[in-house]
Amino acid sequence: MMKRILLLIIAALIYTTGTAQLLSNLIVQAQPPAQLSEWGNRREVLTLIVSAQGTIAGPFKIKTEIRLTDGTVIATSDLAKTPVFTPNPGGGQTILTANDVMPLEYMMFTGKYKTSLQRTGKLPADNYTICTQPVHPVDYRVLGEMQCKNFYLASTQLPILMKPYNEEVLDAKSTNSHHFQVDAGVTQANFTGNIPHPGF
Repeated sequence: MMKRILLLIIAALIYTTGTAQLLSNLIVQAQPPAQLSEWGNRREVLTLIVSAQGTIAGPFKIKTEIRLTDGTVIATSDLAKTPVFTPNPGGGQTILTANDVMPLEYMMFTGKYKTSLQRTGKLPADNYTICTQPVHPVDYRVLGEMQCKNFYLASTQLPILMKPYNEEVLDAKSTNSHHFQVDAGVTQANFTGNIPHPGF
């Protein structure tokens, strides 16, 4: 009986050592670029810091979900295709960015979100939550706690020229400097510029 208990304890220790818990810290900009492909070009948009709790940790994948604020999942990573990562030895940190955590080619979006992304490269303007979790690369068992952060995607509006008015003719002889007023949707901006005219 004691031998059996001892074997169970040893088996549990081996299993625990082989599946060391991974600690992670997710950092996401509150208002990242609306174009999701831009996330991978800007390291400051999303960073996931992963470190092993203990001295031995095996390879892992990152399970990623994008949710609405009510918890509805609108995108999830295809774990069969996502990359495998290996923690830095000795408990060092592994730093991952958007291209690692949310590779768009391996993210599966649903319904109108998939349509919007395919047509515009963007999700509809709204508040979202992104959640990440380290999992085992073979059986996808959980290797650490889920980390979630909220973010807001704004709809982008092209600037509208307010002055000079539509088809207004500028008098090139009166002055070489003209005043322009632009409405960028959130703020208005005024510009004064010199327009070169042939022959002047």
